[in-house]
Amino acid sequence: MENYLNLEKLSNDLKNLFQNQNQNENEKESYFDFEIICEQNQTSFKTHKSILSSRSEYFKTLFKSKMKEYQENKLILKDVSSSILSSILNYFYSGKIEINLENVIEILIFSSKYLIDELIETSFKFYQKQFTI
Repeated sequence: MENYLNLEKLSNDLKNLFQNQNQNENEKESYFDFEIICEQNQTSFKTHKSILSSRSEYFKTLFKSKMKEYQENKLILKDVSSSILSSILNYFYSGKIEINLENVIEILIFSSKYLIDELIETSFKFYQKQFTI
């Protein structure tokens, strides 16, 4: 028996877990342990602390420090649209994100604020490429 990790399948499984969060309420509560709310339109995203902290130094520090958000298992974000937040959370789970001229600045700002190093680099490279002659 061959022993290997299929990264593409793992990526798809994690992405599906995040995208299918609108299952019945009992199932949803048992799988997710943290909620991020976009204040602009009160959109709620159920997430996993382990995924958030593995992708972002901000979240890693937040969860280690036992701040109010950690204790309440909820973070309200005032400075991001729900579409950008959804894209970034999809990236956290799948490792894939669509960056274009319409969203690159917002993604770069969010990634910088929430210390998502890999996404900062990816966004910056995309932005730089657009203006290189």
